[in-house]
Amino acid sequence: MLSLEVIRNIIKQIKENTFYAILLDETSNITVKEQISFCLRTVDKESLEIEEYFMGFYETPKTDSDTLFKIVKDILCRLELDFYNIRGQCFDGASNVSGIHKGLQARIKEIEPRALFVHCQAHFLNLVSQDAKCKKC
Repeated sequence: MLSLEVIRNIIKQIKENTFYAILLDETSNITVKEQISFCLRTVDKESLEIEEYFMGFYETPKTDSDTLFKIVKDILCRLELDFYNIRGQCFDGASNVSGIHKGLQARIKEIEPRALFVHCQAHFLNLVSQDAKCKKC
C-alpha cells in the first residue's frame, strides 16, 4: 500500500507539471532474464528544478523495438500518463532504442513528434572513459 501511495504522489506531481521525459535502459538480472529500468523526469513548474523518479524494473521477453514500445505504452497506460505529454526520450546508443528508422525513439516520435531523443550522457561518459584508458605508454 505504501509503494502505491508513493507512485500516486509521483504521478500527481508529474501531471501537475504536465510534460515529462522517459528514461529506459536494458539489463539482465542475476537470473539472466532481460529487463528494463524505467524512469520519469519532469521539471517542477514553480522551482524549475529537475526531478527524476525510478519507476521500476520490467521484465521483457525480447529487447527489440516493437516489444519495448509495447512495454512503454503499457507502463504509461498503467500510470495514467498522457503519451502526448512526452517531451524527452533518453536511451543508450543501441539501435533497438536509438535507431532513427525502426528504433524505440522513432516509434515514439511517430506518435509524438515533440518527444526529443537524447543519447544518455552516462553511457557517453562510460564510452569515453573506456576509450581513454592508458594503453602502455
